[in-house]
Amino acid sequence: LQVLEPLHNLLHCLAHKTLSVPSIPLKCHALAPRVEAALPAPQASPRASIRSSVRDTAFKFSNIALLIYTVMFPLVGFQAVGSNYFQASGQPLKSAILVLTRQVIFLIPFYFIIPNLAIELFGVDGLYGVAACVPAADLCSVIVTAVFVVIELRKLLRWRKEGYILPKIMQSSESKQEMAQS
Repeated sequence: LQVLEPLHNLLHCLAHKTLSVPSIPLKCHALAPRVEAALPAPQASPRASIRSSVRDTAFKFSNIALLIYTVMFPLVGFQAVGSNYFQASGQPLKSAILVLTRQVIFLIPFYFIIPNLAIELFGVDGLYGVAACVPAADLCSVIVTAVFVVIELRKLLRWRKEGYILPKIMQSSESKQEMAQS
């Protein structure tokens, strides 16, 4: 609406035959008849009411769809950090699996399954099901990432108990002892 405000102001000025530029009122008698003649007369048509109805419906749907689409965004960061951890720790296969879970492994099948479930189970338009596919895929990928991370943490804790990984404090004290002995 703000985009149309200057045009509205111009048309208003032409209708009243005054153009107000900051503190300088100008007369636009010569311009007004030409512009008014060029503008079509307002008409109430069935197409206009249909267009308005479609616009209102699309606006309502877009608001709801945006909420549905973004509901899982706070958890997606965990999934990204988890896949980056496995990449950085030299486990590219696990990293690739985690990256693909979000956009390929879960999302594509969900596009075929969830819209039909939304229609059958909830009786809503299938477009709401399409909007729900992304957060559903995000949730599933976060769960898979959590499973991978828990398994990795247990492995690291087991290695620490067995002595494969020493705490940083112990490593520094052992290196000082080795330097003292040599």
